[in-house]
Amino acid sequence: MNITESEFINQFKPSKDIGLLHGVMGICIYQYLLGRETELKEYTDIADELLDEIYCQVSKNIPVNFEFGLAGIGWGIEFLTQNEFVEADTDEVLGDIDKAVLKSITSDSPLDMSMANGLTGYLLYLIKRLQSKDQLKNTITTELNKELLILVINKLEQCYNKYFTSISKDICFDLFSGFPIQINALSQAYELGIYNSKIERILVQLLPSFETSMPSMHTNRLTLACELKYLHAQIPNQRLERLIDILLYTVDFDQLLNEISDETIGVRNGLAGLKYILWKLLKILPVESPYYMKVTQTLKSFPEINEKFPDDEKLVTPQTLSLGEGIIGVKIMNLLLEQKEPITLSKEVVLT
Repeated sequence: MNITESEFINQFKPSKDIGLLHGVMGICIYQYLLGRETELKEYTDIADELLDEIYCQVSKNIPVNFEFGLAGIGWGIEFLTQNEFVEADTDEVLGDIDKAVLKSITSDSPLDMSMANGLTGYLLYLIKRLQSKDQLKNTITTELNKELLILVINKLEQCYNKYFTSISKDICFDLFSGFPIQINALSQAYELGIYNSKIERILVQLLPSFETSMPSMHTNRLTLACELKYLHAQIPNQRLERLIDILLYTVDFDQLLNEISDETIGVRNGLAGLKYILWKLLKILPVESPYYMKVTQTLKSFPEINEKFPDDEKLVTPQTLSLGEGIIGVKIMNLLLEQKEPITLSKEVVLT
């Protein structure tokens, strides 16, 4: 193992941040992926140690949100279990997290729509829980999570009109915020078949606003078009199809890379995130689409993303190394795109 990587891992054992996007949970997932890809037990051993560290700290004073807290950690544990990296009864293991998420969703404290600290993050957690094989059983936990999913979708619907004006005021590419990640979550929720009539109504309500407002940045137009394309695959709608065509038509593919700094490499708002969106869009576009070749050419000309750990220890920080914004996210994305065996991020996209 590269010595700088070993030193890096040791810096996070123990770590105050055990969350998914900026802490130990993201690093743990990377080590399991790397262990499976290389078939080297030393990576899996490190992952096991990191997971033990998470279990030891998860009961401490940790926020409930997705970005830094319990919802993201719970999503990560479900991801590892569903992809058979670990064996666990997640109803039992995640019981306390389920209770914390329930309390946060049903409290009187207002929640925004965000993935990081709001309703979309909780929706992603509940979707991942309900994708579990254990949730196929009609247990009390399953029924409760279904009811919570319905409640979150209803709360999201109430927020949409309030926040919609922000769609055309985007100032940076951000894969984890705004309407694209919410559309992504609704697409995943639709596949569960629990509250589809409401999701279809939400789409009908949102279409007029989408038709009159458009992200100002080409990267965000592309991301919105990609997520709407996946939703359209499940809910065929001519107006939605026209909207997707308009969004893609107005994307200047030559400008995409100009909207992201070469030094911003992360999944959330950097080169790795844009590469993932292009790859994901290519998977669903028909070959005869006029945009298929544009996406293909953009991917072929995509610059190499530097995923080396910094040699200078002063540059080794949670931000530069995290899943969300740093090198770990880049490494995970590259591993997923090159996987020999399918790895399921969601039921809508299986990376092979």
